[in-house]
Amino acid sequence: MPNGLPYNYGPAGILLFVGMSLFHIEIAFLLWSIVQLLILCWVIQCLVSARYVARKDVLTWFCVFIPTTILAQDMLWGQINIVLMAPCLDGVLIAHDRAKPILTGSLVWVATAIKLTPGLFIIFFLISKRWKEAVWACLIGTAATLLAGIFFMEDFWRFFSDTLWNLSDRVALGENFDTLGNNSLQGTAAYLGITGWPVVVAVRVTAVAGLAAAVYINHRSGLLPAMLCIGLLSPLLSPISWIHHFVFMLPALAYLWSRIKP
Repeated sequence: MPNGLPYNYGPAGILLFVGMSLFHIEIAFLLWSIVQLLILCWVIQCLVSARYVARKDVLTWFCVFIPTTILAQDMLWGQINIVLMAPCLDGVLIAHDRAKPILTGSLVWVATAIKLTPGLFIIFFLISKRWKEAVWACLIGTAATLLAGIFFMEDFWRFFSDTLWNLSDRVALGENFDTLGNNSLQGTAAYLGITGWPVVVAVRVTAVAGLAAAVYINHRSGLLPAMLCIGLLSPLLSPISWIHHFVFMLPALAYLWSRIKP
């Protein structure tokens, strides 16, 4: 883009974004903001269904989430993080205390087909031996990617032949990488002047420890808190993570409060 950042999302993202391009930019911004708020309401309602949030506290949590920097920046910049939280959680919240649906976790790969960072959820499915979730995620996500390839073959080919293998160059921010706003492990280390192998080791140790913690939490407390753990781990491991990438902090806050309140 001549006046912005290059497009680094997967081909499936084009199916989502092309629809918004049909509207005038102000209308598209308004519609996207409404979608974000509706998804936030859905997440809160699902937390109610899962009995982590009392029905009488729904409005309270909505008012807590609205003024946060995470949500404000995600909406102000027209970001996709709140929207991607829905397919990452898809059947997990709805299935709580019920028979597990066949398609639980199936939309995680759709999110991954749009943006690569949700792929950490699929790794979690595999190492925690949730084969059903992993298989459904792969099948539906692959279908979404191939569908995008049918309509946008040039972009499909460009992504898998070039973009995917040169992401480090395409997302390089120059002097902006080592700023306080880059909240990833690598960004924080760069801000503190730490570079080289210590950063590589720290990222790998955090990845292993975080995935191990998620598997343990899954066995002890269930799939929902484990998925929240992965959602918080993902932006830490990504090279560049602004505050609006940490959207899983919102449901995680409600979950933690439900566990510690008297």
